[in-house]
Amino acid sequence: RLAPYEFRVITRNEETIWAMETVTSIIYNGKRATLGNFMDITERKQAEEALRESEERYSSLINLGGRVGEAIIMLQDKNDADSIQTFVSDEWPHITGYSRKELLGMSFLDLLHPRYREASLKRHKRKISGEIMPGLFEMSVIKKDGTEVPIEVTSAYTTYKGERVNVA
Repeated sequence: RLAPYEFRVITRNEETIWAMETVTSIIYNGKRATLGNFMDITERKQAEEALRESEERYSSLINLGGRVGEAIIMLQDKNDADSIQTFVSDEWPHITGYSRKELLGMSFLDLLHPRYREASLKRHKRKISGEIMPGLFEMSVIKKDGTEVPIEVTSAYTTYKGERVNVA
Protein backbone atom coordinates (compact mmCIF):
# COMPACT_ATOMS: atom_id res chain seq x y z
CA ARG A 1 0.00 0.00 0.00
CA LEU A 2 1.37 3.38 -0.98
CA ALA A 3 0.61 6.66 0.75
CA PRO A 4 -2.08 8.74 -0.94
CA TYR A 5 -0.81 11.02 -3.68
CA GLU A 6 -2.44 14.39 -4.37
CA PHE A 7 -2.24 16.14 -7.72
CA ARG A 8 -4.11 18.47 -10.05
CA VAL A 9 -6.08 17.21 -13.04
CA ILE A 10 -7.47 19.12 -16.00
CA THR A 11 -10.94 17.83 -16.85
CA ARG A 12 -12.50 17.56 -20.31
CA ASN A 13 -14.17 20.92 -19.60
CA GLU A 14 -10.68 22.39 -19.03
CA GLU A 15 -11.45 22.84 -15.36
CA THR A 16 -8.60 22.20 -12.94
CA ILE A 17 -9.49 19.99 -10.00
CA TRP A 18 -7.50 18.36 -7.22
CA ALA A 19 -7.48 14.58 -6.99
CA MET A 20 -6.15 12.11 -4.47
CA GLU A 21 -5.03 8.71 -5.62
CA THR A 22 -4.52 5.70 -3.41
CA VAL A 23 -2.99 2.52 -4.75
CA THR A 24 -2.67 -0.89 -3.19
CA SER A 25 -1.69 -4.37 -4.33
CA ILE A 26 -4.44 -6.97 -4.37
CA ILE A 27 -5.05 -10.50 -5.62
CA TYR A 28 -7.68 -10.50 -8.37
CA ASN A 29 -8.79 -13.76 -10.00
CA GLY A 30 -5.81 -15.45 -8.42
CA LYS A 31 -3.31 -12.98 -9.86
CA ARG A 32 -1.54 -10.00 -8.43
CA ALA A 33 -3.16 -6.73 -9.47
CA THR A 34 -3.16 -3.05 -8.54
CA LEU A 35 -6.28 -1.40 -7.18
CA GLY A 36 -6.38 2.36 -7.56
CA ASN A 37 -8.87 4.83 -6.23
CA PHE A 38 -9.27 8.46 -7.28
CA MET A 39 -11.17 11.00 -5.23
CA ASP A 40 -11.99 14.64 -6.05
CA ILE A 41 -10.55 16.66 -3.17
CA THR A 42 -11.00 20.10 -4.75
CA GLU A 43 -13.33 21.38 -2.00
CA ARG A 44 -10.91 20.28 0.72
CA LYS A 45 -7.99 21.98 -1.06
CA GLN A 46 -10.02 25.18 -1.48
CA ALA A 47 -10.95 25.13 2.23
CA GLU A 48 -7.29 24.58 3.18
CA GLU A 49 -6.24 27.52 1.00
CA ALA A 50 -8.97 29.75 2.46
CA LEU A 51 -7.84 28.80 5.97
CA ARG A 52 -4.19 29.49 5.11
CA GLU A 53 -5.10 32.93 3.71
CA SER A 54 -7.20 33.71 6.79
CA GLU A 55 -4.33 32.72 9.09
CA GLU A 56 -1.94 34.92 7.09
CA ARG A 57 -4.31 37.92 7.35
CA TYR A 58 -4.74 37.32 11.08
CA SER A 59 -0.99 37.04 11.62
CA SER A 60 -0.34 40.17 9.55
CA LEU A 61 -2.85 42.20 11.56
CA ILE A 62 -1.50 41.00 14.91
CA ASN A 63 2.10 41.65 13.83
CA LEU A 64 1.27 45.08 12.40
CA GLY A 65 -0.37 46.07 15.68
CA GLY A 66 2.78 45.12 17.56
CA ARG A 67 5.00 47.14 15.22
CA VAL A 68 2.97 50.29 15.91
CA GLY A 69 2.68 49.70 19.66
CA GLU A 70 -0.87 48.32 19.69
CA ALA A 71 -1.90 45.22 21.58
CA ILE A 72 -4.83 42.88 21.00
CA ILE A 73 -6.41 40.93 23.83
CA MET A 74 -9.44 38.65 24.18
CA LEU A 75 -11.54 38.83 27.33
CA GLN A 76 -13.98 36.16 28.48
CA ASP A 77 -16.08 35.69 31.58
CA LYS A 78 -15.07 32.37 33.15
CA ASN A 79 -15.97 30.61 36.39
CA ASP A 80 -17.58 33.66 38.03
CA ALA A 81 -14.61 35.84 37.04
CA ASP A 82 -15.01 38.79 34.69
CA SER A 83 -12.80 39.95 31.82
CA ILE A 84 -10.33 37.07 31.95
CA GLN A 85 -7.58 37.45 29.36
CA THR A 86 -7.66 34.36 27.14
CA PHE A 87 -5.44 35.73 24.34
CA VAL A 88 -2.81 38.45 24.37
CA SER A 89 -0.70 39.60 21.44
CA ASP A 90 3.07 39.99 21.83
CA GLU A 91 2.78 43.73 22.50
CA TRP A 92 0.57 43.43 25.61
CA PRO A 93 3.34 41.93 27.80
CA HIS A 94 5.62 44.80 26.68
CA ILE A 95 3.01 47.39 27.67
CA THR A 96 2.12 45.82 31.03
CA GLY A 97 5.46 44.39 32.13
CA TYR A 98 3.83 41.01 32.84
CA SER A 99 4.74 37.84 30.96
CA ARG A 100 2.22 36.25 28.61
CA LYS A 101 1.94 33.36 31.10
CA GLU A 102 1.07 35.77 33.92
CA LEU A 103 -1.47 37.67 31.80
CA LEU A 104 -3.37 34.63 30.50
CA GLY A 105 -6.00 33.78 33.08
CA MET A 106 -5.66 37.17 34.83
CA SER A 107 -8.61 39.56 34.80
CA PHE A 108 -8.09 42.65 32.67
CA LEU A 109 -9.78 44.56 35.49
CA ASP A 110 -6.87 43.68 37.82
CA LEU A 111 -4.53 45.57 35.49
CA LEU A 112 -6.65 48.72 35.45
CA HIS A 113 -6.12 51.65 37.74
CA PRO A 114 -8.91 51.36 40.35
CA ARG A 115 -10.64 54.54 39.11
CA TYR A 116 -11.43 52.79 35.76
CA ARG A 117 -12.50 49.34 36.95
CA GLU A 118 -16.23 49.89 37.53
CA ALA A 119 -16.85 51.70 34.23
CA SER A 120 -14.73 49.18 32.33
CA LEU A 121 -16.66 46.24 33.83
CA LYS A 122 -19.98 47.84 32.85
CA ARG A 123 -18.76 48.38 29.26
CA HIS A 124 -17.41 44.81 29.13
CA LYS A 125 -20.74 43.35 30.29
CA ARG A 126 -22.63 45.37 27.68
CA LYS A 127 -20.18 44.36 24.93
CA ILE A 128 -20.10 40.67 25.84
CA SER A 129 -23.90 40.64 25.67
CA GLY A 130 -23.61 41.77 22.04
CA GLU A 131 -24.41 45.46 22.45
CA ILE A 132 -22.67 47.71 19.94
CA MET A 133 -20.78 50.45 21.73
CA PRO A 134 -18.66 52.53 19.41
CA GLY A 135 -15.92 54.69 20.74
CA LEU A 136 -12.45 54.87 22.08
CA PHE A 137 -11.99 54.80 25.84
CA GLU A 138 -9.04 56.27 27.68
CA MET A 139 -7.90 54.58 30.86
CA SER A 140 -4.71 53.52 32.63
CA VAL A 141 -3.16 50.19 33.51
CA ILE A 142 -0.78 49.61 36.38
CA LYS A 143 2.34 47.87 35.12
CA LYS A 144 3.95 45.07 37.07
CA ASP A 145 6.54 47.56 38.39
CA GLY A 146 3.71 49.78 39.76
CA THR A 147 3.92 52.56 37.17
CA GLU A 148 0.74 53.87 35.59
CA VAL A 149 0.49 53.74 31.78
CA PRO A 150 -2.29 55.53 29.88
CA ILE A 151 -3.95 53.41 27.16
CA GLU A 152 -6.74 53.86 24.63
CA VAL A 153 -9.15 50.95 24.24
CA THR A 154 -11.79 50.04 21.73
CA SER A 155 -13.39 46.65 21.57
CA ALA A 156 -15.81 44.42 19.72
CA TYR A 157 -17.92 41.41 20.63
CA THR A 158 -17.36 38.13 18.83
CA THR A 159 -17.27 34.42 19.57
CA TYR A 160 -14.18 32.28 19.99
CA LYS A 161 -14.30 28.50 20.40
CA GLY A 162 -18.07 28.80 20.78
CA GLU A 163 -17.91 31.29 23.65
CA ARG A 164 -18.61 35.02 23.79
CA VAL A 165 -15.50 37.18 23.84
CA ASN A 166 -14.66 40.85 23.94
CA VAL A 167 -11.72 41.64 21.64
CA ALA A 168 -9.90 44.82 22.63
